[in-house]
Amino acid sequence: MNSQQGLGSRDRDIDDFIRREKDNPNFKDMFKKIMEGGTSTKKVENFLGGNQMTAMHDYQSDPELYKTAKEIYETPGYDPASKREAKRQLDLMDAGLPRFPKV
Repeated sequence: MNSQQGLGSRDRDIDDFIRREKDNPNFKDMFKKIMEGGTSTKKVENFLGGNQMTAMHDYQSDPELYKTAKEIYETPGYDPASKREAKRQLDLMDAGLPRFPKV
């Protein structure tokens, strides 16, 4: 049975990377740092870029922003321009985009 059999492409990439870098003098120290303080799988995935951090938008850290925009959009009595802006922001939030994209 081939040792590569049953491994996914990600696992093969990790295996190839380790084989390529194992003789690098800095690799052992780097690998040791990766393995310290947490589960080894999570640390290795973070190191190899499998768990890339994404920017957190303001409405993700403060759910009141979404609630307020929804309230403005759904409550009668707000002026049409405010309702349009609330709807625009809700659409962007639902799509996972920033409320105020940079131009």
